[in-house]
Amino acid sequence: MENFLTFLNSDKYITYVCSSYLICFFGLLFLKISSHIKEKKAIKEYTDIKKKYES
Repeated sequence: MENFLTFLNSDKYITYVCSSYLICFFGLLFLKISSHIKEKKAIKEYTDIKKKYES
């Protein structure tokens, strides 16, 4: 626990920690947006196929 508190009080590594959190945040944001776009595309294809076989 002491090592962690020392790390938090140290300004030496704060830029590395912040940059790693930003990279992870943007990575997760990209995955979420990509997943949402693929989901919309799959739903559209499903409804098109459903309409095709209903008529």
